[in-house]
Amino acid sequence: MRLLMLAEARTVHARRWATALLRRGWQVAMLSVSTAEIPGVQIIPLGTPAFGPRYPRRWWGRYAQYVRSVIRRLSPDLVHIHFLTDYPVAGFPGHGPGGSLWGGDAGPPVVISTWGADVVQDEWVPGDTPGQRARKIQLLQAADAVTATTSFLADCTAEYGGIGREAITVIPFGVDVSRYTAGTPRFGREDLTVGFIKHLEPKYGFEYLLRALPGVFTRFPGARLVVVGAGSRQEQMRRLAGELGVAARVDWRGAVEHPQVPAALAEMDVYAMPSVSLSETFGVSAVEAQAAGVPVVFTDLPGVREAVTDGVGGLAVPPQDPAALEQAICRLLADESLRRRLGDQGRRVVFERFDFERNVDQMEAVYRQVSPAVACAAS
Repeated sequence: MRLLMLAEARTVHARRWATALLRRGWQVAMLSVSTAEIPGVQIIPLGTPAFGPRYPRRWWGRYAQYVRSVIRRLSPDLVHIHFLTDYPVAGFPGHGPGGSLWGGDAGPPVVISTWGADVVQDEWVPGDTPGQRARKIQLLQAADAVTATTSFLADCTAEYGGIGREAITVIPFGVDVSRYTAGTPRFGREDLTVGFIKHLEPKYGFEYLLRALPGVFTRFPGARLVVVGAGSRQEQMRRLAGELGVAARVDWRGAVEHPQVPAALAEMDVYAMPSVSLSETFGVSAVEAQAAGVPVVFTDLPGVREAVTDGVGGLAVPPQDPAALEQAICRLLADESLRRRLGDQGRRVVFERFDFERNVDQMEAVYRQVSPAVACAAS
């Protein structure tokens, strides 16, 4: 079966979905602005052709003409949009309950998966222009199926698009649990490690974690913070660490490839997730930490609560509250038995609910529901 993904090839989640479906026998192509390679996947550059005889229209017209020509040429059995963007496919064949996406002759079914910031926008996430919002709503209302990573995101997607909540399937971004089966217990040690694995961007609240560190390091002189990630606030955060007097005990690792995440988590005794934006609608890093048996201190945001539960896989704190972060981190560092209990419980939850192979099963079930061709091939 032929699948065309409209997604960003450089993103971890798009790469994981494409690779998993490739392993299951799908022919996968991806229309992407970034041209990062994914072994076995045909990456097609997404851009606007230059004005000329072949593309004589204005910018949006040329862009739409190009996207639609790619879809016609590839003739996929299914189109899957990952992260809702105002792609120019509306007005061109679909079968969605809100009206035809494609217009005219029937075309491939379209599935849309919202990720978070595409429909949940606040002071940390740029909002859509009126035109972008209108086109995105049109896509949601005409799609053959819509998925979201959490119930919270599904509710937000339904409200954003003016569609029925019952029409949205919740499919999490799980983890490859087989990569987290090994590991050395980190108990009975003095060199305790707090970890952070995220982009250094405002919505992830790293500055609040830094402001919690002076109190943590005063109580635990042998502790350190390991930071895995980079971003627009990296230099600003380094300066803040210096101003707070904690720079010598912060290990800045920079960005790493996703396959290196389990090894990084294996060094950690506590994982900190101080996100501040409601667009953090799931929290894959919290799931990964739990898979590694590492308890999570997380901000109590609606979507994150569906990835990790207070008192089960970690401890919840209010957003933008360094004192609460400090207290929760210190509580875990001081109590080895609590770290062990939360780590074990979180790990069990991940293996029960967030095994990525089961998430792929769920997505393929959606594909079968909307595509007779896919259903026939599976029978």
